[in-house]
Amino acid sequence: MNEHFLALKNKFNNEQKELKARVQNSKDDIERDEASNENKRHRIEVMQNDFRKIQNRFEETKERALNENYNLESTMYTQNHTRTVLVAEKKIASDKYNNLQTENQASDRNIRQGKLAATKKAKAVADLKETRDRLH
Repeated sequence: MNEHFLALKNKFNNEQKELKARVQNSKDDIERDEASNENKRHRIEVMQNDFRKIQNRFEETKERALNENYNLESTMYTQNHTRTVLVAEKKIASDKYNNLQTENQASDRNIRQGKLAATKKAKAVADLKETRDRLH
């Protein structure tokens, strides 16, 4: 029975050593996995920070581009509006100029005709005076 007891005790001790070795191996695996997980968490945090920086830079660039686009559209609208107003004012000024030019041409014609008539009248009066002077 002692032999049987010693055999069981040896078996128990061997199994206990094997279980302790498994437990130790499991603890080592867990520690390794935890270290690996910690390393991965750190990499994730770094990548998230990089992502936030890139996202912020993208948002700033997008905002700047939108503002620039808005400014360009505003400038374009202002220039088009100004051009439209100036074209309308130019048309009004051109119409006034053309009307004045037409009136001036008509006035010049009237003046020339008046001068011509006055010259003809003066000549006729001079002819009549000369004719009268000769008759007297």
